[in-house]
Amino acid sequence: MSNPRLIIINGFLGSGKTTFLKRLINHYKDNKMGIIINEFGDYSIDDKLITDLNVKKAEIHSGSIFCSCKEEEFINKMNQLLILNMELIIVESSGFSNPTSLDRIINFIENRNNIKLNNFKVTICDAKTLHKIINTLEIVKKQIAISDIILLNKVDLVDEIEIEKAVALIKTVNSYSNIMLCNHCDVEIDKIFESKKTNIVASNYQVRDISLKSIVVSFTKKPNIKNVVKLVNELKKDVFRCKGFIKLDNDETIYLDLSFDELNYQPVQNNENKLVILYSSKIIGLDSIKVIIDTIMGKDNYIVS
Repeated sequence: MSNPRLIIINGFLGSGKTTFLKRLINHYKDNKMGIIINEFGDYSIDDKLITDLNVKKAEIHSGSIFCSCKEEEFINKMNQLLILNMELIIVESSGFSNPTSLDRIINFIENRNNIKLNNFKVTICDAKTLHKIINTLEIVKKQIAISDIILLNKVDLVDEIEIEKAVALIKTVNSYSNIMLCNHCDVEIDKIFESKKTNIVASNYQVRDISLKSIVVSFTKKPNIKNVVKLVNELKKDVFRCKGFIKLDNDETIYLDLSFDELNYQPVQNNENKLVILYSSKIIGLDSIKVIIDTIMGKDNYIVS
């Protein structure tokens, strides 16, 4: 069994993890590569966006891979890729992941397989929203704390003063890792592995935050784009993220991604019709979400699972 390179991608919802994952796939396209995609909910969106046939993909749903509830599944998926002698394994964690048990899990995998993983932990931060979430969501601090390198993404959306504040916030949590500024996660990939590794060892065990919730909405009546935009603009005040595929009344399918107040959508060739909504029950309840959908889309025009 070979000793592959392992890249762990962390970052809160909408920071740019999937964009960075695609860049890694393109950069290492000549390598034998395996990917583990972790979705907090039951349905995978990011997996549908990765279409490279030369990549061996595995998915883990319904919880964080670093949580006790999913740890065994993560270890098994890693072992399956290691048996295939991958040169590179990339793990895209859920935005809700608390990776403080990662070092312990990696050590277990190494000892079990008698290998040494050249592992590197990358956390992506959104320069525009970091100041809003770093002091209210403990997992954001923990993702930053265990990182070898931090990509401060979307710097084109803020001014120099805001960039300086974001860098300062990161350094208050982790003063050792290298910070790279970027737009659309466009960085020199090889330079990441030239970065000095931190000596932080985070071995705390994680339990799942039961307030974090995920639902999947399927529209039984094709909506128009105007109502879709109206819906997500109403939801954005209370939910962390909306993303997925929606079939419109003009027979077009769009991929929609709402993160905080940033909404993007574009036409895609896809037959899926599922919108994932991620939220905290401390902020909004499922019944309140349904009321919003009822008001805009009609009570009998969708299914929640």
